Amino acid sequence: MKSLIKIGARKSELARLQARLVGNRIQALGYPVEYLFREAPGDVDLSSPLWQMPQVGVFTSFLHRALVKREVDLVVHSWKDLPIDKTPGTIVAGTLKREDVRDLLLVKKNAMSESYDKRTFNILTSSPRRQHNLTKFLPDVLPIPGAIKIGFSDVRGNIQTRMRKLLDNPHAQGLVVAKAAVDRFLETSEPEFQLAKQAVKATLQECVWAVLPISANPTAAAQGALALEISDDDARMQEVVSQLNDRESFETCEIERNTLKSHGGGCHQKIGCSVLARSYGKVFSLRGLSPKGEELNEFVVLNDPGHLSVRAGSQNFFCVGGKEGLSLFSRKETSEATVDFSHRPLFIAKAEALPSTWKNPSSLLWTAGIESWKKLAARGIWVNGCCDRLGENDGEFQVDLLHGTRPNWLKLTHSESEISQLETLGTYRLQTDTSNEFQVPDDVTHIYWASGSAFEHLTTKFSHLLKAVHGCGPGHTLQRVREKIPSERVVIALSYDEFKVKCSGI
Repeated sequence: MKSLIKIGARKSELARLQARLVGNRIQALGYPVEYLFREAPGDVDLSSPLWQMPQVGVFTSFLHRALVKREVDLVVHSWKDLPIDKTPGTIVAGTLKREDVRDLLLVKKNAMSESYDKRTFNILTSSPRRQHNLTKFLPDVLPIPGAIKIGFSDVRGNIQTRMRKLLDNPHAQGLVVAKAAVDRFLETSEPEFQLAKQAVKATLQECVWAVLPISANPTAAAQGALALEISDDDARMQEVVSQLNDRESFETCEIERNTLKSHGGGCHQKIGCSVLARSYGKVFSLRGLSPKGEELNEFVVLNDPGHLSVRAGSQNFFCVGGKEGLSLFSRKETSEATVDFSHRPLFIAKAEALPSTWKNPSSLLWTAGIESWKKLAARGIWVNGCCDRLGENDGEFQVDLLHGTRPNWLKLTHSESEISQLETLGTYRLQTDTSNEFQVPDDVTHIYWASGSAFEHLTTKFSHLLKAVHGCGPGHTLQRVREKIPSERVVIALSYDEFKVKCSGI
C-alpha cells in the first residue's frame, strides 16, 4: 500500500473544496490522503483591505510554515494568493488544469431600474486592479441611460459572505468576484459544500451577471489556478505532483506572475495580466497603472512571426473593416428579422444583427466583441459577455454553469455568413458600397481584415491583393483567409496596430 499524503489548506469552504479536488486526484493514483485545515490570518481580519494589510501572504504564509515543519506533505493554494517572490524551502511543483481566468460582475436586478443621474453606481471590490480598470470599462457596457459614475467600496470575506453583503447593502449595486470560485461551487457534488452551493445559486437568481473580458479587465496573476506547493527536497511528492500537473496551465501562470514581478508584484498593484494558451499562440493581456504612473495596455498574440516570407522594398499597410478600416457594406434587414426569437440564448455577431423590433431580448446574450457590447448597452440591453475578438469557437463561452444548463445558442448575423457551429439566423443582408472599393491602393503590401466577407469580396474582385501579407484575428475570418493565402503570408493579430508591429521590417 502506498504511504499516506497529508494535504494542508485554509479552512474556508472554497479552500477545502479545492483541496479535495486535488485529494481526489491523488487518491485516484492509489495514495490515501488526510487533510489539515487551518484558519488564515487573512480570514480573521475581515475589515482591512488586503492591499493595506502589512504582511505578505496573509492567506498562505502559515501553511508554508506547516510544510517546512513537515506537518503536511502538500499545500493547496489559490495560486493568485501566493506572494510573487519564491519562499525559501518550498516550491510550487504543479497545478491542475486551470479554470476560467475571468472576473464575474454581479448586479442586483432591482438596481437596473434605478436612476444614477446624481449618484454613484457602487461596486463592491477591494482590488486596486479591478477598481482601476473597471472605472474605464463599466460606464460603456452597463445599459443605464446617461453618463454614470462608477464608485467602489471595499468588501472582504468568502464568496458567500461577499454575496450576502451585496444583497444586504442598499448602497451597493454590484460585486466583482473570480468566476472560477463561483464555477467551482456550482459544479461540486460534494455533500459538505451543498449549503454554500445553494447560497451562490440563490444570489445568482437575484442578480444579472456579466463575464468581464480580459482585454479590458485582465485578472490577478494565476487567477483560476491551484498552486500545489511542496518542500523543495521532497522527491516523493515531486513525483506525485508531476502526475497531476497541467503543463500548459502552469506555463501561463508563470508568464503572468513574472510579468507582474517585472512591475513590482503584489496585490496592491493596479495591474492585471492574463494569458490564454491557444493553438496559434498565447493570448496576452496586460492592463493597468504601473508604480511609475505608466498606463499599461496590451492585448496581443504572443507568437513568432518569423514564418513570414521576407518582402523587400517599401511596406504599404491597409485595413478593411472594423473601427479603423475601410467600410464596404451597408446593411438591410431580411424578412427573418420580423420573427422574434429573443427567447433564445443569442450570440450577436454585430450589434446591428439584433433587430430593433425585438423588444424583450434574451436573458442570455453574448457578442463577438466589445464594440457590439457597447452598442447594445446604449440600446438599454444587458449583455452577459463577449468573445473578445478571439472567435465564437474560443472556449465555447464557458457559461453553462452560470446559465444552469448548456445554452442552445442562436447566432444572429448576415444572410451570407460563413458556416458556424451554432444555429444561424440571417437578420440582415450585406449590400456593397461600390464607391469605397476603389479606395484600395494599388501598391498594398500588407492588409488587415476585420471581416471575412470583405476579404472574399475584394480578393475576388482584385486578384493582385492575394499577393500581399494578410492579417486577421483567430476567428472565422482566419478560416477564409487560409483557404486562399499560404501560411507564410498569414499573420494572426488581434488588432491592426498589432499586425503592423509584427510585420515591421518584413
